[in-house]
Amino acid sequence: ANYSDPKLKSFNADWLKLSESGELRNNLKKVDELLYTDDSEDSDNITISAEQLVQFFDNPGKQFAQRRLGLYFDQKQSSIPEDSEPFVADHLDRYLIQDKIINTVLSEDDNEQTMTDLMRGFSLSGSLPDTPVIEEDLQQWQQQACEFADHINGLIRQNDCQLQPESVSITIDKVTIEAELPLSGNTLLYWRLANAKGKDDMRLWIHHLIAQFAFQNSSQSFQTRGIFRAAKDDKLLTVHFEPLDSAQKLLSELIKCWQEGMQEPLLLNAALGQKHCLIKKDKKNQPVLKPLNDYSFSAFWHDDFQTQGLGSDPYVNWFWGDSPEIPQWQAHWQSRIEAIYKPLYEHRQENIHND
Repeated sequence: ANYSDPKLKSFNADWLKLSESGELRNNLKKVDELLYTDDSEDSDNITISAEQLVQFFDNPGKQFAQRRLGLYFDQKQSSIPEDSEPFVADHLDRYLIQDKIINTVLSEDDNEQTMTDLMRGFSLSGSLPDTPVIEEDLQQWQQQACEFADHINGLIRQNDCQLQPESVSITIDKVTIEAELPLSGNTLLYWRLANAKGKDDMRLWIHHLIAQFAFQNSSQSFQTRGIFRAAKDDKLLTVHFEPLDSAQKLLSELIKCWQEGMQEPLLLNAALGQKHCLIKKDKKNQPVLKPLNDYSFSAFWHDDFQTQGLGSDPYVNWFWGDSPEIPQWQAHWQSRIEAIYKPLYEHRQENIHND
C-alpha cells in the first residue's frame, strides 16, 4: 500500500486473501506400504519385536507418526532446567522409587546395607520435596514395595523354578516376531506396582499368544500372570490368561492391524480398548463399568477436572483434532475396537487380594 501521495494511493487486493479462512488441514492420509529389505533370500519377510507390537497398540497414531512421518511431539523443546522446587511428591516419584526397591529385593544383591544405601540415596537426591513428611512417605513406599516384591518371590517359589527369560522367535504371515518371555516354570510372570492400564493388558496378551504358539508342541501348557496395584493401595490385582488353542489366528489379526497402522493412523489405542471391553461387575453380578456409547466416548475424549482426555494426546490431536466434530464412535470405531480387544478381555481373568 502507498499512502505518502494522495495521487498514488493504492492497495493490492490480493492481501485480502490472508483474512479469509482456509480449508481445514487433513492429516488422515494414507502412505505407501511399509517395505522392509534385507540381504536374506526372502526379502519380503518382516522382523519386529513383541514390544514394538505393544507400543503400537498403546498408541497407533504415535507409532505411525514417528515411524512413517518422522513426527515427534513429546520431546522436550527446551533443555533449560526448571527453576522451581517440588513441594509435593507425585505418583511418578513413588513409582520410580518403588520400582528400584522391588528390583533390589528381587536381585541377588539384596541385603540390609544395600537397602539402607538405596534409601539414603533417595533422601539425599534433592529430587524429592524437602518437607517434614517426606521421610515418612519414603518409609511407607519402601514397605509397600518390599511386600510387593515378597509376593513376587512367593509366586516364584510356588512354581519351584527361578525366573529365567527365554528368547523365542515365531513367524506368522511372513512376519517374524521376536520376544523375551519371563518364564518361571510354565508361567510367564510380569509385574508393575501401578494400576493395570490397557497397555499392560496388551503386553500380557501379546506375550501370552506368542508363548502359546512358540510352545504349541510342548508337553507343558503355559499360562501368563501379571501382578499390579489394585485400585486400593492395600490390595493387589492379579491378571491372568490360561492356555488357549487359537493363538496363531489371534496373532495374525494383530499383525494385520499393525501393518495397516503403518500405512494410516488408526484410533485403536489400548486405553480405548480397555475402557470399552473390560466389563467389571459388582458382588451382585451387575456391571459397574459399561461399554462405551457415543455419549460416554465423548466424555472419554475430552478432559475433565482430574484426567486428560484421549483427544488431548498430541498424536491423537494431530490426526483428529482439527475436525469440527470428534470421531464417530459407534458408526466407525466401535466394531474395529471390538475386533482387536474383545478376544483379549474374553480371556482375561483377574483376582484382587491382600498383599
